[in-house]
Amino acid sequence: MGAMFATLSGIDIIFGAGTLDSYLASSNEKLAIDGQMLGYMNRLQDGIKVNEETLI
Repeated sequence: MGAMFATLSGIDIIFGAGTLDSYLASSNEKLAIDGQMLGYMNRLQDGIKVNEETLI
């Protein structure tokens, strides 16, 4: 949720993907999940285009 609010506020860099326990450990599984979520955040930042072509 914190990444979503940061993305909506216009932040350009988010770091810490895949980290656990305050950067004391990392996880490949969490990195994959975080990468997917950050992809969603990038899509959210692009917005929704509304014009004549997209309404048809």
